[in-house]
Amino acid sequence: MAKQSGDHQAKGRCERVAAILSNAEMDFADLAQQVGDAGLRSQLDALTQTAAQAEASARSNRDKNTQKWWHNPFADRDVQGVIDCLDAILGALGCQDEACVVSEDQPSAFAVDELAGYVEALSVDAAGRDASQFVDSLRLRIDGLLRRESLACVAAPETPANDALAGWLSDYIGGDERSEGQVVVLDLSLIPSEVVHIVVAVIGRLTFEALQRYRRDNGKELPTVLVLEEAHTFVHKSLASDTAPAAGRVCCRTFERIAREGRKFGLGLVFASQRPSEVSPTVLSQCNTFVLHRIVNDRDQEYVRSLVPDGLGDMLRELPSLPSRRAILVGWAAPAPVAVEIRELAELERPHSPDPAFWEVWTGKEPRPVDWEAIAATWCDTAGVAHAGPQDEDAADEVADEGGPDDIPF
Repeated sequence: MAKQSGDHQAKGRCERVAAILSNAEMDFADLAQQVGDAGLRSQLDALTQTAAQAEASARSNRDKNTQKWWHNPFADRDVQGVIDCLDAILGALGCQDEACVVSEDQPSAFAVDELAGYVEALSVDAAGRDASQFVDSLRLRIDGLLRRESLACVAAPETPANDALAGWLSDYIGGDERSEGQVVVLDLSLIPSEVVHIVVAVIGRLTFEALQRYRRDNGKELPTVLVLEEAHTFVHKSLASDTAPAAGRVCCRTFERIAREGRKFGLGLVFASQRPSEVSPTVLSQCNTFVLHRIVNDRDQEYVRSLVPDGLGDMLRELPSLPSRRAILVGWAAPAPVAVEIRELAELERPHSPDPAFWEVWTGKEPRPVDWEAIAATWCDTAGVAHAGPQDEDAADEVADEGGPDDIPF
């Protein structure tokens, strides 16, 4: 980096390069003493000598007070010699230039228990007053986080990253063994509100990118549908603004992109919400079919009328009085707007969302034993870990009707 930017030959900035070479000489000399492999140790010694010679070759005058050397501009061949030694060491470690590209999609693996020490080492050369006190508190926080059992599967996973990703894609998007189709229900109800937007955004992005890569590699789409219940929580119109919290903004924009571009990659979206007026206009503008259940709120009724043809005014007046399991189907899925009745499910197949039995419980007709100690113990052990897993085919009906008759699927 210093060579590419020309710091090694810039007046006033070559002292920075001299400091890097001096630090490299000391650090790699210490590292060579700890390495057991003779070949690698000889390469580290060569790098140490090359860095020392490059630094010495550019020395000019010595400061009388500090006894430190001032430096002239460095020759290209001296700096390039150090770079060549580094490349040789990286090659011996099996890390070539292409393999060392680091990004969020190609992270560089490292021992997580070394993170705190690495942060402290970086702070040694950090400019600025009181940097050490901030690093000390940061190190304590890192150590505390890494000791949490809930982060063990992330900080020190037992399964390699590639295998874990392939397993996730197979379980939640589908594999060859499930060619007949599958439904996966992710219950995020116990995810803390501070991170739920991040979790949902990651799931959406992984699904979208997986289907993009599938089409690129196979030349065909893999038809998949994402159903987002309580959509106003994740694609609320306020989350699209620049002043929204970062996690919520990322979540909303992720699904806005899926709504705009997902269809050509085989990814469809179903949004279910009780408050359509609060859903992002970008998302609603991409919907081609609406299933409208009972809507009581005046604001939501007006918003729905603005989304459908003007000729449906008489039919939409019935929205506040629609009975259970009745809906109005509008859009691409029906040649003409039509009133439909959602088939009734057997009691065992229904989602667990009945109205609370307030009177029966309060009058003692239905017992409700309470064991808060057991709940508190489970709460502390799991720290709100959500249950998620593939469901059987019957769960498809449960997802379709999960919100109850008052929900408005989009």
